[in-house]
Amino acid sequence: MSKVTCSRLGANTFFAFKKKNGFLPFERQNIPSRSHPLTLDVEEQLCRLKSSGATSSSFSLTCHNLSGLSTLYDSMEHLLQSSLAQQKISSERSNTCINEVVDGSLRLLEICNTARDAFSQTKECVRDLQSSLRRKDEIGLVTEVQLFKYIGSLERR
Repeated sequence: MSKVTCSRLGANTFFAFKKKNGFLPFERQNIPSRSHPLTLDVEEQLCRLKSSGATSSSFSLTCHNLSGLSTLYDSMEHLLQSSLAQQKISSERSNTCINEVVDGSLRLLEICNTARDAFSQTKECVRDLQSSLRRKDEIGLVTEVQLFKYIGSLERR
């Protein structure tokens, strides 16, 4: 997964364009040097999800990560509805950052879809295993166990 970054400029940033004999001031803006609390909350949740995603892929960890993803989306909704975000969204300079966030959200949706598909396959394999156990079908049981192991090895990749 690629890193989502939005560069921040210091307070009282001064933009200028070079002219033949010196600089032509273009725009002066006061930009807060500290992030908004909602932004910090979203960044913290993203870091938590990134760090936990790099470890094992157990069922409980995946459920925990999905819960964290839900919390992240709620925080993103609050952030996007804030007046500060509305001002930034309307600014042309925010387009790059917004595009990166949208790309990151799309990647998260793809990950969620992949996880959902893996859970569905696992659930189907467990049902087939239970059915084979009830029928005491040894050949079917061996086949189902091998298929279950194969799907498990695909999920770890």
